[in-house]
Amino acid sequence: AEVRASAFSSAALGLKGALIVTDARLEHWTLQTSKLKALLEKARLSTRASVGIIDDPDGLPVAVALAQWPTASKWPLQDAVRQALQDQRAKFALIAFNPRDKDWLIAARAYGLTPAETRLISSLARTRDLRAACDDLGIGYETGRKAVGAVMTKTGTTRQPELLREAMMVTAGGIPTSQEAERMFADVFGLKLRQAQIARQISLGLTRKQVARHLELSLSSVKDDLSDIYLVTGVNSALSLSRVFQKWKRSMVWRWLVM
Repeated sequence: AEVRASAFSSAALGLKGALIVTDARLEHWTLQTSKLKALLEKARLSTRASVGIIDDPDGLPVAVALAQWPTASKWPLQDAVRQALQDQRAKFALIAFNPRDKDWLIAARAYGLTPAETRLISSLARTRDLRAACDDLGIGYETGRKAVGAVMTKTGTTRQPELLREAMMVTAGGIPTSQEAERMFADVFGLKLRQAQIARQISLGLTRKQVARHLELSLSSVKDDLSDIYLVTGVNSALSLSRVFQKWKRSMVWRWLVM
């Protein structure tokens, strides 16, 4: 899975945090805050990235990372930001997870979300509060709660924070899409692609009958393949397989940010 540069904004900062170069989406941000100064100090004392949360102009929390060059050389930086760091006109690179609507469609396609579910998860990621997200979209809280539950089922998550992490990582390009995950899962465990597809769908909570219908297979074929999958992965139940698949998938998170 490749990082999607469009999901991030970037800026180049001076030694004390002065803004040297920024892209258009960050030019109105107030960067001289206590939170950012604390991140700057951590980045100043380390060759690794300093990761934290700051507030955007609307007062909403945004995940950001700061690092010196060349630690930030692999980051999805704007060309002008990268040049300022290479020329040593700036000391620190800053990136902010700042996805656009088209970026959220990546997560929607990866998990088969409906347009309404996609809008809700996008709003929830911005507000970090379900009631606020529902108010933002003009829908009832109970409707929103049920929709979040449906999305959790599709993504194989069990808690709202876990759901947001999963959705944001897919949006940013941080973890494989469903199809990529199936191919890699098959390679790692020596399974057929069909078996990896079965494993993923079982991990999402589908029954064997539902999997057979979705993949246009006979129920007996699904049962036989599941026996092989259980043997290879060392589990003996659908619940255990779900845990194995989801844990494995999250282990594939691209480590470019903190390397």
